[in-house]
Amino acid sequence: MDEDTFEGWEEDEGTATPCPGCKKVMSVGDCLKCLRDTHGVDLIAFCAQHHLDMYGGIKLVNYLRSKTPFEALDVSVDDFADDKYLHPVIPDDPLMCIDLCPDEDWEEDALPEDGSVPLATCEGTEEDEFKKILEDKQKQQQQASDTPNTTTTTSTTTSTTTTTTTATSTSKSKSPITGKEEPPKNFTKDDVDDENEQAYFDSYSYSAIHIEMIRDSSRTTSYRNYMLENASLFKDKVVLDVGCGTGILSMFAAQAGAKHVYGVDNAAIIDKARVIVSENGFGDKISLFRGLMEEVNLPENVDIIVSEWMGYLLLYESMFDSVIYARDKWLNKGGIVVPDVATMYVCGVDDTRWKEDVAVWDNVYGLSMGTMKEEVVKQPAVTVVDKEIVLTQPFMMKEFDLNTARISEFEFTSDFTMTCKRTSNFAGFLTYFDCLFDNGGDVPVVLGTGPENIPTHWRQVLFHLPKPAPVNAGDLVEGSISIGRLETNKRHISIALIYKIKRVGGIGKESTNSENNDELCEKEKDVEETVLYFELA
Repeated sequence: MDEDTFEGWEEDEGTATPCPGCKKVMSVGDCLKCLRDTHGVDLIAFCAQHHLDMYGGIKLVNYLRSKTPFEALDVSVDDFADDKYLHPVIPDDPLMCIDLCPDEDWEEDALPEDGSVPLATCEGTEEDEFKKILEDKQKQQQQASDTPNTTTTTSTTTSTTTTTTTATSTSKSKSPITGKEEPPKNFTKDDVDDENEQAYFDSYSYSAIHIEMIRDSSRTTSYRNYMLENASLFKDKVVLDVGCGTGILSMFAAQAGAKHVYGVDNAAIIDKARVIVSENGFGDKISLFRGLMEEVNLPENVDIIVSEWMGYLLLYESMFDSVIYARDKWLNKGGIVVPDVATMYVCGVDDTRWKEDVAVWDNVYGLSMGTMKEEVVKQPAVTVVDKEIVLTQPFMMKEFDLNTARISEFEFTSDFTMTCKRTSNFAGFLTYFDCLFDNGGDVPVVLGTGPENIPTHWRQVLFHLPKPAPVNAGDLVEGSISIGRLETNKRHISIALIYKIKRVGGIGKESTNSENNDELCEKEKDVEETVLYFELA
């Protein structure tokens, strides 16, 4: 870079910024030149001379911003030693995104020879992504974002086999759906560049989804009650809120007595969160960073990680991957994750909803629309189900200890056996989850999303069968459920259900969900199984 002209910095509207000295808006290159020539502060030379690390550079920029405007300024390292200067004066400040301090051991003559000013990670965002955000920021904030379709599936296949899938929960990262080795990886900037990832973060940039979550009283009060009623766990602790959104959980943690709270989110909603935090008087206790959790550099390690990461069917959106990364990188030894246990359940349901959702297409104002039934059966329904239609006892298909869980655990196969509670028609599977907030606190809290609980914004996920099967009280539904990630989008879920119905009420007989549901087969004959595939996308 030419140190006289600062040529080499790409000048565009996305990198315009006010000069800390005179407040005139200009390109970053011109801002560096103005600071040096007009106000006597050569940022690059100062950082090199004093061997500042990245945090020192951030403090220096924020110190200068705090003195705006000034004609000339004689700066010493002691002037910005206070950690308060880690808090940005200007959100996403372009001056904090140039690599003033690429190496703590650099020399003054070690500046780039190619005439470029290297970009640094700014609030967790690397070079290409941060430039892209700067360039598209206003455009993105003006665009409406479509919420991901959580009920669409692309394929349902029914087949018959003579053996049941073996149930294993393995630590290997092999997809239970495809059987392929799929090593887990943390999200990086390359994922953000992907259209699916950008759509995911954009969907959380607007208020509608946050209103829905905050209005979910079961969700919001579970976090609030746990933190406030177990304030002894939070007192004087450093807390990290992964996916902080509007900052509401960060503020609960501050109310519970946290020493400091760091909130991280890669969606534009964090700009609103900064205002909310300030308006509620937590500006000195909560610091918010925009960026991927995997790329944000926190000022310090933390004692507690709080996150509302759960999606439909618990695992939709794969957000807990980022919590695991944060836990392994930033959580102090002996620290805790909130909530600390998540449990997934499956149960059988009768044909009440099947009649409403599927059979209804047989007669629509006297017209037959039966072809629509196939499409409805293909789609997992994210819906609230009346507890009265539950036909079997619930089966716990998976429990996660969130203080120790690994990414590989979130793809699994679980065998189940469920007993029918009454005579009816078996017509589908229902899945839901619970979260336990405990960690040795005085007042544990359970957040439930099942049909017995107050409805939440997660609802339940209902999988319709192609055709109901008659059952009697005591009949067994046996099979397995496999959960995996779609190869085309790791935030979406693939589900394989293999099942048969064992009629224990009939003497020496078994019933299966074959093409003729009422047919009874002799016990010694091969028992057909039904295999269904779904996608929650």
